[in-house]
Amino acid sequence: MTTPSIVTVVGSGIMGPGIAAVMARAGAEVRVYDISEDALERARIAYDRALAVLDDLEGPVESVPPVLGTDIDAALAGTGLVIEAVPERIDIKRDVLARIEAAVDDDVIVATNTSGIPITEMAASMRVPGRFVGMHWSNPPHLIPMIEVIPGEQTEQAAVDAMVAIVEGIGYHAVVEKEIAGFVENRVLYAIMRECIALVQEGIVSERDLDTAVKWGIGYKLSVVGPMRLLDMA
Repeated sequence: MTTPSIVTVVGSGIMGPGIAAVMARAGAEVRVYDISEDALERARIAYDRALAVLDDLEGPVESVPPVLGTDIDAALAGTGLVIEAVPERIDIKRDVLARIEAAVDDDVIVATNTSGIPITEMAASMRVPGRFVGMHWSNPPHLIPMIEVIPGEQTEQAAVDAMVAIVEGIGYHAVVEKEIAGFVENRVLYAIMRECIALVQEGIVSERDLDTAVKWGIGYKLSVVGPMRLLDMA
């Protein structure tokens, strides 16, 4: 599967505008839904900023600006992919997922950008849980070209395969992983951050020098050679 012709982003907060910019540049007709006109106005500004950054980095690409609105049925009509990005509260997410399922065909993939709520737990109340899959973008989503693909216990393999194809179709790297609290990227990140805090609190290094060591030492290295390959080299 390549990028669906219509993609709907449900939720226009911190991540929504950047996700919309990436999908629009990939050639999709993007719709962004939120309950608040004020939130959508902020999203419109954030989208323009994200698009400007991408144009500077990768060159301008002709794309159609997203349609932003407060009518969820209009946003979901005919869509080929739904990316849920509402606040991290399972009650809100379950309510939104029910509204999504009431408006889309059973073969439409419904993805969630949650960074911490278990996919299986979210899918428990869904009518068609087999098409539900985690699609965890990193912030800022228009700059970090990696997306974690996380199936729940009831997610069908076809949905996972389709999501991987979508991620690769927009030029990003797909990481398929089993469901675990925090997912892989955040678990590795927070393990590093815990050690950094400990070193600063123990007076081993200043905050400034710690940041320099990570940015220009560990970060510089790991951006080229991943930890498993680095271990093999060592």
